[in-house]
Amino acid sequence: MTSQRRRATHSIPANIAKGSGRETYKDYLRFLIISRASLKETEYFFLLARDLDCLSHPDYTRLTELVNDAMHPLSGLIKAVGNQTGPLGRLQAAFLATMLITLGKFIT
Repeated sequence: MTSQRRRATHSIPANIAKGSGRETYKDYLRFLIISRASLKETEYFFLLARDLDCLSHPDYTRLTELVNDAMHPLSGLIKAVGNQTGPLGRLQAAFLATMLITLGKFIT
């Protein structure tokens, strides 16, 4: 379960970065949606670990707060990118840095 959670968690920023290198907003959006799905998968593994008594309730609460902290800006970016068309412009470095810092808190 730990290795599955790690793979899901590592794929979140990897797909954000991969999508930002695509040519169109449509392609970028597809990778952002994959990132969101990986974030939800990570959240599920935290829930499963808690239900199997492998994770304490306080740790589960802290980790799900981190998931929510990452989900809000990611959902906002998905919405913003979904409203764009044509060639992909530059990714705002501040957003990417914020996401990677937030996600880095529970990747290990």
